[in-house]
Amino acid sequence: MVSDNVDPETLRAILEIQLEEIAERGQRSKGKGRQGAPPGDFDVALELLRVELSSFTILLKDNIMCQSMADAVWRDRAILEEVEREETRARQDRELAIQLSRGNKISISAEARTDTTSGHDQEAKGFEDEYVEKLAILFMKTPGSMEDDNTRTSGQPESSAWAQSRKRFNLPITTKTTECISCNDTYTITDVARCPCSHEYCRHCLATLFRTSMVDESLFPPRCCKKTIPLDQNRIFLPAALVGQFLAKKLELETPNRTYCHVPDCSAFIPPQFVQVDTATCVRCQRLTCTICKGAAHANECPQDEATQEVLRVAQENGWQRCYSCRRVVELGHGCNHMTCICRAEFCYECGLRWKTCRCEQWEEERLYVQAGEIVDRAARVPMDAARRERLVQREMRNQRRHHECVDHDWSTLYGEYSCQTCHDDLPQYIYECETCRILACRRCRYHRL
Repeated sequence: MVSDNVDPETLRAILEIQLEEIAERGQRSKGKGRQGAPPGDFDVALELLRVELSSFTILLKDNIMCQSMADAVWRDRAILEEVEREETRARQDRELAIQLSRGNKISISAEARTDTTSGHDQEAKGFEDEYVEKLAILFMKTPGSMEDDNTRTSGQPESSAWAQSRKRFNLPITTKTTECISCNDTYTITDVARCPCSHEYCRHCLATLFRTSMVDESLFPPRCCKKTIPLDQNRIFLPAALVGQFLAKKLELETPNRTYCHVPDCSAFIPPQFVQVDTATCVRCQRLTCTICKGAAHANECPQDEATQEVLRVAQENGWQRCYSCRRVVELGHGCNHMTCICRAEFCYECGLRWKTCRCEQWEEERLYVQAGEIVDRAARVPMDAARRERLVQREMRNQRRHHECVDHDWSTLYGEYSCQTCHDDLPQYIYECETCRILACRRCRYHRL
C-alpha cells in the first residue's frame, strides 16, 4: 500500500535503491561458500526480501500508470465529448444534405437534431462516466486535487471544456451505490465490477468466482450470461495473489490435451513448451512423462493402460462418449446429441466427431420421449388421463426439436424442491426454468455455466 506521506515517485526511488543494495550484497557474497552447499539463512532471507521488494515495485509502477491513465481521462474527457458532438452534427448535416439533394422532404425539429444520441449510446456513455468515476476514486486522491500547481494556468482564464469537467467531477461521487447480482448486498460503485452483460459483482463474489473457476473447470473462463469476464479490466477488484494464481492456472486450463507428471507425489502440470515429440519434462521434479499414455516415458510403444481400457469398456457398454479434445468420458443426461464439453469443445454424442461434421440424427427418439414426459409431469398440477398426457408429450417433443439450441434463455422461478440438470445439485426451495427449452438450472449454472 502506498503511504500517504510519500509520493509514489519518491517511494519508487527508495525501492530501487534498496534493490541495488541487495544486488551488491549478493555479488559480494558470491564464491564465498562451499560448492554445492545450500545457501545460509541470511542469504535466504535476503532473497525473500528481494522478491518482496520487486513485487512491490511492480505494484507501485502499475499504480502510477493507473493514476496517469485516470489523470489523462479526467483532463481530456470534456474535450473529447465536444469533438464527438461536433462530428455527430457534421455527419447528420451531411445526411440531411444528401436527402435534400435527392428531392426528399425533410421534417426534423431543432430539438430532434440536437438529441443525436441513441438509447444504446446513452447507456454506453453512462457506463463510461461511471468507469471514469471509479478511476478517479481509486487512483486519484480527491476530485479537487486535479486542480494542482500543474493544471493551474497562472492567472489565465480556464477553457469552457475544463470548467465543465470540473463541474461534473467535483460532485460527491463516492456516495453512489449498486447491488451485487450474486449476494444481493449493496456496495459503493468502487467496490463492484461490471461485467460485459451489465451485471455487477462485489469484490468478494468476483474473487470467489475467479477462485472457483480454477478448481471447477466448468466455470472456466469466469463468465456471466455467456460472456467472459475480462481479467485485465477487473484487476483492481481482485487480490494481487489471486490474479497471479489465476494467470498461472490459465495456461493449464487452456491446454486441450494436458499432460501431468506421472509421479504421484508430484503430479504437476507440464506446459506445452516442455513437451518434445511424445515426451514431457516436468518442471518441478525433472521426470519424463509420455504424453500418449501419461505414464513414465519409454522407448518402445505405449503399453496398454488396464485402468483406462476398463473405463472405456464400461463407457462403451453404457453408450457414453469421449471428447475428441480433452479425452474426457461424458454422459448425455438430457437434450439433443449436440454436446458441449467443459473444455468448450462441441461434438456429436452419437459418433464423437466435431459438431456439424457428421450426418447423425439430431435426437435419439427414446431419450427425447422420456425428457418430454418428465417436463409434462413436472408441469401437471392435477392428475390427467393417459390420452391427454400423450398429446402433451408429443407437443413437448415438437417444442424440444424446435428449441434444441436455445441460446437466449427466458428464465422464470419454479418454487419447490428440484435438482439442477447441469450440476445436479439438489435445491430445496426454488430453481430456475427456461420458458423456451424447459431446462432447470440453479443460480450458479444460470449465470456462469449456461
